[in-house]
Amino acid sequence: MDIQTARKLIAYAFRQKKDIGDLTVQDFIRELAHKAGFMSEAEVRRFVEESTNERLLTEEDGHYKPTFSTGGIVIPLDFSVKTSDLFATKRDAPLSERMIEAAIASGLLSRNDLLEKSRELQSELRYIDFEVAMAAILNEYCIDVSEFLKEMS
Repeated sequence: MDIQTARKLIAYAFRQKKDIGDLTVQDFIRELAHKAGFMSEAEVRRFVEESTNERLLTEEDGHYKPTFSTGGIVIPLDFSVKTSDLFATKRDAPLSERMIEAAIASGLLSRNDLLEKSRELQSELRYIDFEVAMAAILNEYCIDVSEFLKEMS
């Protein structure tokens, strides 16, 4: 899933319902499918499910909350969604880019923070790859790196 687009969609839905702290699947369908026309109802259901799996949303009793602050996300006026890109797997993206996306999606680290901390660790240990340093930093922040480690070995 394209994490950046997913974060924009989540922020969009929550901004439309400013006074409500959480949304149901029906709220997402109403905002993203019916009002904005970004995607179909079935695609919205899949989006909510995959966003929960990617830890962009947390679910409790059928109510969803974002795991990140939606206030700082800029949504362009001409924002549109191509669902084939949204749901595309990122296997073709470089490992380091997918690691950065995992950090951003967690809401615990920004891109710059991860890169800076990884450079510091790599300079201290000298004989490790940059991807290994990134994995160590992600692991330090309790972000699952098992999939990345499989690819490195």
